Amino acid sequence: QIRRVATGDLRDESVAQLPESTVTYTITEPPMQFPGITYLTLVHEGLPEGPLAHNIEMGWVTILSALKTLLETDVPMLGSS
Repeated sequence: QIRRVATGDLRDESVAQLPESTVTYTITEPPMQFPGITYLTLVHEGLPEGPLAHNIEMGWVTILSALKTLLETDVPMLGSS
């Protein structure tokens, strides 16, 4: 069993001031069948250009990398709980 719990307000004040945006994820089979392979695509739309959007993008990269590690090894990345 995997359980992730977050408490408190995790939003940075500068992020809270951004306009509403949309995160869409899609899970699909690869074009050629490979046992145990699934594609996950994440698109975050509606963020204004700039350093904050870049930081949010890097946050998604970190989250998805940690998810991949967990799914492949059944061991969370260091610093994850």
